[in-house]
Amino acid sequence: DRDVRDEVFCQLMKQVTGNPGAHSVAQGWKLFDLVLQYFAPGEDLSNYVHIFIRKNAPSYLKEKLKKAMYSREYEGPKLIPPTVDQIQALVSN
Repeated sequence: DRDVRDEVFCQLMKQVTGNPGAHSVAQGWKLFDLVLQYFAPGEDLSNYVHIFIRKNAPSYLKEKLKKAMYSREYEGPKLIPPTVDQIQALVSN
């Protein structure tokens, strides 16, 4: 559902903005990365998320997030969800 996906992006942007916990922010960016590997925000939110990434993403992650977002926008969402191993690998890095 597009509304749920947009809500996920809104919550992720909130998580990584003004959060005093550095670990929590780092985990939020990892989750942002994972989400963008599988789906993009809806049209109404897309431009805002693009700008948010350009202005706020850590430099080491910015290009990866931008590429993932473009891929999901043009190729559509991935139909197979991430495996538990893929999620654990992302969280442990």
